[in-house]
Amino acid sequence: WHLKYLSLGANISHLPSKIGRLHSLETLDMRKARIDTLPLEILKLPHLAHLLGRFKLGKRDWKMAELGKFLPKENNLQTVAGFLTDGNPGFPMLMVRMKKLRKVKIWCNDDDTKSLAELSQGVKKFVEDELDTSIGVRSLSLHLSNSLENILHSLENSFGYLSSLKLYGALRGLTQFAASLCGLTELCLSSTNDLMGNDISKLRKLIHLEYLK
Repeated sequence: WHLKYLSLGANISHLPSKIGRLHSLETLDMRKARIDTLPLEILKLPHLAHLLGRFKLGKRDWKMAELGKFLPKENNLQTVAGFLTDGNPGFPMLMVRMKKLRKVKIWCNDDDTKSLAELSQGVKKFVEDELDTSIGVRSLSLHLSNSLENILHSLENSFGYLSSLKLYGALRGLTQFAASLCGLTELCLSSTNDLMGNDISKLRKLIHLEYLK
């Protein structure tokens, strides 16, 4: 009942639903574990702030009316790093209700239209929720293979605050999305294809940028 931190080792491959009894849990670290699917009971933990690993949700048939059952209204999640959507729109739909998120890492390996639409909406909500640069680090990491360009195109008119943006996947040039973020100090681009001279020149708009990879 009073446990606040739990780290799982490499021999762990399954989490029982009874983990939802760890009422006071604040950090669940599964980065070393072989856990693929996350029990929904974990999302109901009222004090959980940091969820670390690479996992997906077991439930696939999500409806907006159900979201309140799986996520407390006063949700405390600040770090979710990271989540695999895998054709499952559940996590992006739940992101809209995560008001305290500061760090998000998402993998998406498919081109499912519904999943991508929900992911765009979830990321847009996360970015636009904050414009106050004084709150500290806000980080977004997207591993989207061939879907990255489509997602970023849908975010071009989004304005908000991120201090760190990491993009992994096919991308033709830098989009308006990166240039519209206030306070961006770190930008990492991986496997995003070649950038042209005019793309590099757009970086001059990022007046707070300190780290470029």
